[in-house]
Amino acid sequence: MGLTDDTDGGTRQRIIAAGTALFAERGSAGSSMRQLANRAGVALSASYYHFPSKRDVLLAIMVEAMENLERGALEVLAQDYPPIERLPALMHAHVRVHLEEPDLARVADGELRALDQEARISIVRLRDRYEAYFRTTLVEGIEEGRFSPGLDVPVTAMALITMGTSTVDWWRPDGRLSIDETASMLSRMAVTMAVHRVDVPSTPGTG
Repeated sequence: MGLTDDTDGGTRQRIIAAGTALFAERGSAGSSMRQLANRAGVALSASYYHFPSKRDVLLAIMVEAMENLERGALEVLAQDYPPIERLPALMHAHVRVHLEEPDLARVADGELRALDQEARISIVRLRDRYEAYFRTTLVEGIEEGRFSPGLDVPVTAMALITMGTSTVDWWRPDGRLSIDETASMLSRMAVTMAVHRVDVPSTPGTG
């Protein structure tokens, strides 16, 4: 089998996996295609056969990350939960997907600016679609009287997503909380944020 032959479907995925690990360690700007090929254990020509540039590798990594998140969210939506149950389920899936593959999450969340404009727009579109699952759930929960009527839906949705995303920065496999325990804790926090409105007084001089 030639170096650029991918009949087993493995070479491309090996390059993506190697890119994920390498970019998580060094950033895409600090990595080269040669380093990526060495990490993947393939010839440099094989890397270029599958990906014309490291930006193409980065885009593939980000698409894979969004597909994982999308898959987790769609599994929740398929259960047809009411909003009060759907929101924590979405949050649990969000956290679980991030912590099961933390390097993938770090690269996907931290390297958006390294993409060219066209690729960046395509990823932002995927992110917007994913965020809409949270927004829609919050809106429906308000309409049903389960969530606070004064909830700022865009801000709350983004706060929840960011809170879940940040777990890759502090969660540790050898820590006291498992992935499931961490996801469950943040799921409860998500419901608390949606149900209880907290009125914060204006900062002096800004109100």
